[in-house]
Amino acid sequence: MKTTRLIPVILLLILIGSTGCRPPATPDADAPSAPVPVTVDIADPAGLEADEVVIRFYEWYIHHVRQPGGSHPLADGTLSATGYLTEELIEQMHATVEGFGVQGGYDLVLCAQDVPDSVRVEESHMEDGRVHVLLGTSFHEHYLQVVLARDGGHWRIADLRCGVPGPVREPTSRPVAGEIPAEEMDTNGWLIYENDEWGFSIRYPTGWVYEAHEAAAGSPPIGPENIKLMVLFMPNEWADRIAQGTAIDPHAPSVAPFSLEVSVGSMDAYRDAYFTPDHSETVMLGEHEAVREEERYSESARVVRYMVQDPRDEDKRLTLIDYTSGFADRLPGNEEYVAAFRAMIDTLRFIAVKGGR
Repeated sequence: MKTTRLIPVILLLILIGSTGCRPPATPDADAPSAPVPVTVDIADPAGLEADEVVIRFYEWYIHHVRQPGGSHPLADGTLSATGYLTEELIEQMHATVEGFGVQGGYDLVLCAQDVPDSVRVEESHMEDGRVHVLLGTSFHEHYLQVVLARDGGHWRIADLRCGVPGPVREPTSRPVAGEIPAEEMDTNGWLIYENDEWGFSIRYPTGWVYEAHEAAAGSPPIGPENIKLMVLFMPNEWADRIAQGTAIDPHAPSVAPFSLEVSVGSMDAYRDAYFTPDHSETVMLGEHEAVREEERYSESARVVRYMVQDPRDEDKRLTLIDYTSGFADRLPGNEEYVAAFRAMIDTLRFIAVKGGR
């Protein structure tokens, strides 16, 4: 069923005398054009059960974002026009997106960088007048928590949460060699990113840039609540191509290749932000022990991350994320950058924290 939502337009009919109307004026070329109706090819949510609202919305969303050359549903207005999400959730999403500059290509609706083929309801239950739906996707062990509330007489999606609490898989107890190439890079002449607010430094290659985002009260979130700092690293030319956008260069990447994130909280809170990995092992990054984790979306798509515990604070962790080497469509031609990132993470150091935090 096709639903069309129109922005109201007030037409003023000016009567002349008692017999007719004033002829229409010649349109002003500089006058703004009338708003174009936003048409959404999805059933009206009225009368649908909560589980059905979730499935129909995500089937529509996956189909929409897969369309070649199309705009994102949040930007083109179709996400709001579906009527499947509360206005409060739409506003939160806009605020989150506006708080980011160059980002990692993360989709707030899918809780992923890539688009799954399908979704399924794993389970649902009622709690405090709201329906909580655990939604699984075609990606391996990839879940979303969808919360629905009664709004305007029917169920609407009021909140989206990534992941599902689960047991942490124990890494192997014996440290093994990391994936730094056999021919080590000389990092002595590299630039240094230093952050004495969070107490660490890391080297990055000349010819690379970084973009740092820190969570702040009253500002849009940068991710899950426990992530306090996100630093994106990339070569200059990579950043330039992202800035160009696909409208100029259809081959331009939309994903920042590497990031470093600081999180604060319990291990359960950490797993709310970073899903339980499909594989993990203990490795040495320079002088620090780390847990190398792989989260697999499919046979040709996986995220590789390295979690390092701050030795001074059991609730603070640094996570270095590789969004490139595990993706069959991103790695070709970027092997040199991946090798540089693996040399980068070996230079991580903990430094004195300003103010003794």
